[in-house]
Amino acid sequence: MIFSTPSVQRLAFGLVFSAISFSAVAEDRIVATMNGVDYTESMLRLRLAPLLEQPQYSLETQYPQLLEQFLLEELAFDNATKAGYADDPRVQEQVQRATFSFMNRYYFEDQLAKMITDEAVVAEYEARMGSSESIQEIHARHILLATEEAAHKVIALLDDGGDFAKLAREHSTGPSSSQGGDLGYFSKGQMVPEFEQAAFALEVGAYTKEPVKTQFGYHVILLEDSREAAKPSFASLRQEILQELKVKAAHDFVNEIKAAATIQRYDLNGNPLASSDQ
Repeated sequence: MIFSTPSVQRLAFGLVFSAISFSAVAEDRIVATMNGVDYTESMLRLRLAPLLEQPQYSLETQYPQLLEQFLLEELAFDNATKAGYADDPRVQEQVQRATFSFMNRYYFEDQLAKMITDEAVVAEYEARMGSSESIQEIHARHILLATEEAAHKVIALLDDGGDFAKLAREHSTGPSSSQGGDLGYFSKGQMVPEFEQAAFALEVGAYTKEPVKTQFGYHVILLEDSREAAKPSFASLRQEILQELKVKAAHDFVNEIKAAATIQRYDLNGNPLASSDQ
């Protein structure tokens, strides 16, 4: 894969936590009174939020069963509190874990929210698309090789009149090999920079005479076609741009807080690692 569209899963520190949320209750009705204490609908929704977030559970259709589960959990919690389990080391360990996770989550979310504004998303769209009403798209094929030597051998075969698609099926290690290396049409900003620069510099029908190195390996690229296409709307690209800005902001923020810290790393035997800049 050579497309440079990052995904949420790559956010620094694994910022993918399951948020506990519950629907706002217009009128917070009392759903039960137990041992003299009133329990409300909002309390029920909060306690059972992990269940209610799953599509197979519905408060409206399974209310009696869910109410009983809620009351049982509240009763057990009340008895556990009276028995002193709040101070149990096992409970304290889980509380510390939850505190660590949620503090990190909300801290990072708040910092990234400050860094990524609506204006920044619009500016990135305008920088990417320019003022023209159309954009250039190219149709390319590529052959991905593990070594520069292997790429040079493929180029020699092409120079001898070899068929690009056939050579891609036979030699390419990329996922598009079964399609003869066909990547379809794409515009600037969709591929990793080294690949994009080489592909857009080609004339239609030409292939790269030198291997193009990227993080994925060595590419031989053929330009099949070039065309002008309608510029994608801001609405159609907003989420993609927002996600890319989130990834970049997270990366920059992590580097910033690491740079402000003094860190010495050790191996599992307690020996200092040669470099503390990782």
